[in-house]
Amino acid sequence: MSDNKKNKGRVVIAAAAGIVAIVGIGGWTMRHQIAMRLHGERPTVCEESPVAERKVFTTSPTDATANAPIDQPIRADVVAEGLTLDPASVTAATVALIRVRDRKRIDAAVRVDDKGRAIILTPNSPLDSQTNYAFTVGQNVKDTTGQAVPECQIAFSTAATAPLNLPAFEKVALPDTAGLGVTCVTMGPDGRLWCAIDDGRIMRFDIAADGTVSNKQEYKSLVAAARGPRLIGGLAFDPASTAEKPIVWVTHTSFGFINMGDWQGAVSRLSGPNLETVEPIVVNLPRSARDHIIHQPSFGPDGCLYFQSGSMSSFGSADGY
Repeated sequence: MSDNKKNKGRVVIAAAAGIVAIVGIGGWTMRHQIAMRLHGERPTVCEESPVAERKVFTTSPTDATANAPIDQPIRADVVAEGLTLDPASVTAATVALIRVRDRKRIDAAVRVDDKGRAIILTPNSPLDSQTNYAFTVGQNVKDTTGQAVPECQIAFSTAATAPLNLPAFEKVALPDTAGLGVTCVTMGPDGRLWCAIDDGRIMRFDIAADGTVSNKQEYKSLVAAARGPRLIGGLAFDPASTAEKPIVWVTHTSFGFINMGDWQGAVSRLSGPNLETVEPIVVNLPRSARDHIIHQPSFGPDGCLYFQSGSMSSFGSADGY
């Protein structure tokens, strides 16, 4: 890099972990700012001729930081001796945090610390991870004597979001359920696991301390009432259910997945010690030619039963698949 005889201020293109930032030695100049991601290119150094300015701030994060936290304030601390910031000049209009990719100004609270020696910008919500930002202190920020403070800008990239600490699960085969087409499960008022099977049967299991199931009990009352298999979409226990007197609401439709007829969905209420009483409550609900059916029912806080109804179309064409 050679000196510019007319102006000894220089601009260095600094690169760090995917950030490119044109930084004026002695201070940023607003007209020579840039921040972008590298795509495997080698960083370059070039010369410009902005006006060199005295260094006023140090920042946190520092310029070209590659792993800035997404939930921390941005600071610009005064290093120039004898300079105290005018709090009235430090506002959202003069200090900004910009997301580079779309130039969006980030909503944030801006203030000066109690000593007048630091600007603190606190975003209202966490920043996006692995994203480039530019932090600017504009030309209308002043010190307590009314003098304008030299402009300042940095570019940085946020860190990747920490991985979620998810619970670990182990997949364990349950011999008592082998070959069953289970469509939904729920816990009953008796503390047992209840399952709906795709052919209209309902099954109940005891659950051991290790999560395995046993002592299967099978209910075929819905199949008997329909005189054939029914595809169950979901089941829910009535709030009035007890272990001795279960009441189960079942959503179901015609059994099959190819060229099925319309309006074959239904909601039924099953009750009695062995669910032997089957009452059709709502009938002629939508059914598509294949797999859009009536889904899982649930009781709301108002005591009403809610359920989801799949459409009779796919991608906008009625039964067109």
